[in-house]
Amino acid sequence: MSCQRDVKKRRRCRRLIICFSSFLCMSPCFTTSIEAVNQNDAVSLYEAALVQAGSVSVEESLEAFRDVLAVDRKHAPSHFEIAKLYMSLDTPMDRQSARKALDEAIRLDQENGDYQLMLGELLGKQGLWLNAERHYEKVCETHPERFSEAADMVGFFAMQAFLKYIDMEHIDIISGLGPPTYHLFRWEEFGVRDREKALAFLTKSIESDPRNRAAYFDLGLIHYESKNPKGLVTASKLCLDQYPEDKDALLYCGLGHLELGDEEIVQGYFARALEQMSAQERALMESVDLIASKNEQSALYSIATTDTTRNGWTDNPERVGFWRKRDPLYLTGFNERRMEHYGRVAYANLRYGQRLKGIPGWQTDRGKAHIKFGRYLNKTATRLELPGGADGASSAISRVVQGGNEEWFYEGFSISFYNSDGLDSWRFDTRPGRVSARYTFNHKPTHYMDPFRLSKYRIPYQVASFKDGDTYRVELAYALPRYNVSASDADSGFVLENGVFVFGEDWDEVYRKRSELNLRWPELTPSGYPAADSLRNSHLVFQLAFAVPAGTYHLVGEVRDKKKGSIGTFQEERGFAPADSSLSMSDLLLATEIETGSPFPVRRSHLNVVANPLRTYHRSEPAFIYLEVYNLERDEYGRTEYEISYRIGRPGEDEIDP
Repeated sequence: MSCQRDVKKRRRCRRLIICFSSFLCMSPCFTTSIEAVNQNDAVSLYEAALVQAGSVSVEESLEAFRDVLAVDRKHAPSHFEIAKLYMSLDTPMDRQSARKALDEAIRLDQENGDYQLMLGELLGKQGLWLNAERHYEKVCETHPERFSEAADMVGFFAMQAFLKYIDMEHIDIISGLGPPTYHLFRWEEFGVRDREKALAFLTKSIESDPRNRAAYFDLGLIHYESKNPKGLVTASKLCLDQYPEDKDALLYCGLGHLELGDEEIVQGYFARALEQMSAQERALMESVDLIASKNEQSALYSIATTDTTRNGWTDNPERVGFWRKRDPLYLTGFNERRMEHYGRVAYANLRYGQRLKGIPGWQTDRGKAHIKFGRYLNKTATRLELPGGADGASSAISRVVQGGNEEWFYEGFSISFYNSDGLDSWRFDTRPGRVSARYTFNHKPTHYMDPFRLSKYRIPYQVASFKDGDTYRVELAYALPRYNVSASDADSGFVLENGVFVFGEDWDEVYRKRSELNLRWPELTPSGYPAADSLRNSHLVFQLAFAVPAGTYHLVGEVRDKKKGSIGTFQEERGFAPADSSLSMSDLLLATEIETGSPFPVRRSHLNVVANPLRTYHRSEPAFIYLEVYNLERDEYGRTEYEISYRIGRPGEDEIDP
C-alpha cells in the first residue's frame, strides 16, 4: 500500500512540475503584453498632455507628464517635455530640475538631436557659457543633421565672449615687500580670438542651412562692432535673399548704411521695415517716450497711435512736428534725427537683446540708454568672475561673486551698468556709494550730436513784415560771407544749395523754397568795390518775400556750399500779430539802396530795395530805410499828412544782436 501511495505522489509531483514549467514558459509572453499595454497607455497619455500644454498652467502640464512616467518610466519624450517646462519657469531651482529631467531623457535616447541642443541651451541659461559652447561643438561632430543649429550657437557664444572682451580691462595689484604696484590689463587679444571663431562657425552654419536667420544677424553684429558696417549690410542683404521682407534685416541694412553715411539709402530701408511691422510693432518703433519732454509726451499721448496703413511714412501731424523741429538740416530730403532714432532702436535690438531670455534689446536698461543717449564716446568694462556659473554646482554660499561693470562716457556725464549674476542681466548701477545710473537716465535730457555741427556757422539776416490786407508780407534777406564759400577769386565758380523754410507754431510746413545755384562771385568795379552795393565785396545777398496769415512762425534759412561743405544757417521764432485800427507802423527794412521803378511810386512793387542784412553801414555810406505806416486819416482828396523823426547814433553793446 505504501508503495502504491509513493507512486501516486511521484505522479502528482511530475504533474505539478510540468504545470510549473508550463507557467514559466508562458510568463515572458505575459510580461511582454503588459509592457506593450503600458507603452500604449503612455503614448495616449503623452499625446493628451501635449494637446493641453499651453492651455493649462505649467504645474498642471508637469503633472500630466508625470502621469505618463508613472505608467512608463522610460518614456524619454516625457522627460524632455518636463525639462522644457522647468526651463520656462527660469529660476535657479527650476533649471536644476530641468537638468535632471533632461539628463534622464538623454540617457534613454542619446541619439536624439533635440535633447542635445536643449542641453546646450540649458547650460547657457545656467551661466555656463563656455560649457555650452563646448557642448555645441561636440553636437556639431556627433549630430551632423543638427549641424546648422549647433554651429550657430557656437558662433553665438563665441560672439558674446568677443563682445565682452573688446572693451574689458582690469587692474592687477601686486603686493610685496615694497609699496603695491598697479598694472592695467586689457583683454582685446582674447576678443580677437573669439571673433575669428564666431565668424567661422556662423559662416559654416549659414552654408549648412541658408535659412538660418539668426546667424546672419550675429555675423552682421560682429562686423559692425569690428568697425565694418559694410559687413552688417552684406549679412543683412544675404538674409533678405532668403526672407525678402524681413523687417529686422531691413532695419539692420538701414543701420549699416546710416553708419556708412549713405543718407539717401537709409530712409528707404527704414520705410520698408516699418511697412512690414504690425501696428503694435510700429508703435514701439515710433515711440519717442525716451527722448520727448514731459509736455511733448502729453501731447503725443492725447492722439491716436501710429497709423496702421502701409504707406511708408504716413504720420499724424503731431509726430511730424515732433521730428521736424529736431531736423538738423532741412536742405536734405530726409530727417537725420529721425533716422538716427530708428538706427538707435535697431542697434539696441541687435546688440543688447537677451536671446536666451527672449528679451528684445529695447526693453533692456542698456538698450534704453542707447536709444536715449546714442553711442558713447568711450566705454570701460571690468571682468565678471563667476566660477561655475550662476546656479551651477559651485555656486555655494561661500563663493564670492564679483559683479561686472560697464561705464559709458558722454560729453559731460557718464552712466554705468552692473551685472551681478553672470546671466547677461545688465541693470542700471544703483549700488550705495555710487551715482545712481537710474537717476542719471531719468534726469539727463536726450543726447544727440548734430552731424553737421562742425560745418555750420551763423549768417546775418533781416526779417521785416508788412501788412497786406488780411495777411502779412514777410521780406527776408540774408548774407553769405565770401570766406565761407569755395570761391577764392573772381573767376572761380561755386555751387550752392539754398533754402528757406517756414513752419507754423506746431511745426506744420507753411512755406518752402529750395534751389541749387551755379554762381560766380559778382564782378567788381575798377576801384575794387561792387557796382551795386557794398555788401557784394564780402557777402552775397539773398532776398525773397512770402505771405502768411497772422500767427507765430519758425523761420529757417540754410545755404550749403556743395564743394566746401560749409553751411550757413539762421533760425528765428517770429510772431505776426493782427494790427488794430489805430495808427501803426511796419518793421524797418534796412537797405543799401532803394531804386524807384516808376516816376511816382505808390506801392512796394514800384521800388527795388536792396536789403542790408548786416544792419551796419560804413561812416561815409548812405543809409536807406523802407517802412510802411498804416491807418492814416485821409482828407477829402484822399491825401495823408505825416512826419517822421529819427535819430542815428551808436548803439549800446546790450542793444546789438550778436
